[in-house]
Amino acid sequence: MKRTGLLLLSIIALVSAMISPAYADGTPDEQWIAAQPADLLTTAYLGFLADGIGAAPNSGDTYLLGQDADGTTVGTSNVLANHWCKAVSDPECAKVKYFQYSATLGFCSSTVTTDCITSVEAVDASGKALAVNKVKSLSGTKYLPFTGYPEKGIPNGGAAEIVDIPGAPHSGGTQYLIDVHNDGAFMNGSDKSLSKSFNAQIFGIKLGPAPAGADKAYQTTAVFPGQKLGDMPKGGDIVNSACVIFSAADKSCALAYAMPLDVTFKINIKTSIYIMGWFHGRISNASTSFNLDQSGTARVSTISFGGNPVVVPTYSAWAKSADLPAAIAAFNAKNPKRVSGGLIYGSKNKSATATTPGSEFAGGITFEDAMSIQTRAKEYDQISIDQLNTWISSFGDKAAASPTRWIYQSMDSSVINSPILGTGGQTTSTQQPQQGMPQGGPSGMPQGGPSGMPQGGPSGMPQGGPSGMPQGGPQGGSTPPTLDKSTECYIKSGGEFSGVVSTNATQYVSGPPTFDVTNQSLDYKVAAPHYLANGNEFQGTYNLQISDTLARCLYGFTDAPVSATVSVVAVDGTSKVATTSIRASDGFLRLSATGFTFSSPTIRVKLSQPTATSASTSASTSASTSTSATTKTPSATTSATKSPAKTISCVKGKTVKKITGTNPKCPTGYAIKK
Repeated sequence: MKRTGLLLLSIIALVSAMISPAYADGTPDEQWIAAQPADLLTTAYLGFLADGIGAAPNSGDTYLLGQDADGTTVGTSNVLANHWCKAVSDPECAKVKYFQYSATLGFCSSTVTTDCITSVEAVDASGKALAVNKVKSLSGTKYLPFTGYPEKGIPNGGAAEIVDIPGAPHSGGTQYLIDVHNDGAFMNGSDKSLSKSFNAQIFGIKLGPAPAGADKAYQTTAVFPGQKLGDMPKGGDIVNSACVIFSAADKSCALAYAMPLDVTFKINIKTSIYIMGWFHGRISNASTSFNLDQSGTARVSTISFGGNPVVVPTYSAWAKSADLPAAIAAFNAKNPKRVSGGLIYGSKNKSATATTPGSEFAGGITFEDAMSIQTRAKEYDQISIDQLNTWISSFGDKAAASPTRWIYQSMDSSVINSPILGTGGQTTSTQQPQQGMPQGGPSGMPQGGPSGMPQGGPSGMPQGGPSGMPQGGPQGGSTPPTLDKSTECYIKSGGEFSGVVSTNATQYVSGPPTFDVTNQSLDYKVAAPHYLANGNEFQGTYNLQISDTLARCLYGFTDAPVSATVSVVAVDGTSKVATTSIRASDGFLRLSATGFTFSSPTIRVKLSQPTATSASTSASTSASTSTSATTKTPSATTSATKSPAKTISCVKGKTVKKITGTNPKCPTGYAIKK
């Protein structure tokens, strides 16, 4: 990209050192911490971080916060008191109007039989099941365990779990942290709670001493001026640490290490949580099962999440606010919510000599008064994709770090564009986020994530939904937007398991693929730096498992068999080289695309249905195809046949790819695994 002007060149020079590969001394990228300008407390800067983990909660944290208020409207009513509750029925919290919770699920036991982890599994590349041994529980900084309310969908709040897998060594040892987490809210008197998000994460770890200041990273119950219903109390310092979990109680820190990419991990849980039926995450070869039992007083789901870890690029940059490139300034003006939901450093009107970066959350400095701000791509939507691409176009197409991730997440309830489940919707680059939806901000307590960067805590739970909470939306309750076809079909699926999408891209859209009326296709947008931190070209992966019911609703198909195409399309409309595979079985269509490059391609899935005369001969869909990078008609149609499919494993260094098809072949540069 050609640029001119000494001013822009000076900005690039300033930022280039902060987007180069971190830790040349050999420290794992999983422990990367974003560099900060030395003078950010006294000179105005704007930073940007996209670490690929979205709004995943702080590992190990558990609390049930009850709030008294002068009304029942989330984001509008004024908070009168905050309470840390041991249960919804806790005498101190019995008259509380609104609860929000962050619950970590531990292993099941003789006394805890639901809202718990039943088992963890691991399988190596040869298919051998590996021994998984329980080690200990590890609580986070905000550890306030509570008793759940299964009949209302509120889980028990416990601690994260550490297991030892001797057959799956990583550079830090053989221990792994298992973090299964649910954030939600409950309005007293409602039929059930609203599960905002569900996350299951695995980290390769090694325990060490807790960092200095871990005992101060805690929240109080004091009401701060202007606190609204759904806002977390302020208090506690940010501890800029590389720990996945740090805990003063355990006096320990779990440091993350690169996980083996050829080991398949699986987490099995039993829960009363009302989990959305669409999942997304950072895994390859995703495998998900979802069984629902409503025979008892509580709705209980048995869920399995399986897959391999993937490498997800992290992007980070800083620039002086006075010298922002025009494209970034224009994005911020168009999307102000994405700038007001981050971390603040220093004050324009208060002395910065007695403060450290991050402690402003305890001091009550507002975003308007902040000297410097670091924004963060917490949402999985088109606006965050646009934000990442805007920074990349200004400051380079190279990742700052390339950590391994293993993450499963349910679709955030705020994503669904529905008067029943909220009014979030999949926004486009021309839309603002819905008012009343959580965007982070000074009311959220920063939390330490696996990359070592603090994460913005929930500043408010989504409004509306099955819990019976008052609906917000624009102007506190205007008519919700019209449902798009994707959302209508998702709602009709009944909220049961309808699919999972996984990718190693830094940013993507978490909901079901958007239905493109013009192309009659499911389009899925992803974005990432073109190069990894080590300078190698980043190779993308995309896997989609979508229920037959949801796919037929989206396309209006009958029960006859269908055929499919998968293509990867660049911004200019040309196709990108990729290996694609398609398979249909057990009521699900499974598609994948691997080996494509970035910065912001579109994965396009197009289904078609044969005529009645030919439909009788179509029973399954299976193929493996390489597309061409030189044509604008990118995809090769895969017709339904009776040929059986088989899967092979292809190896290139430490990278392992599984290729499925009737006659699968390894991509160029890969060798078949013996």
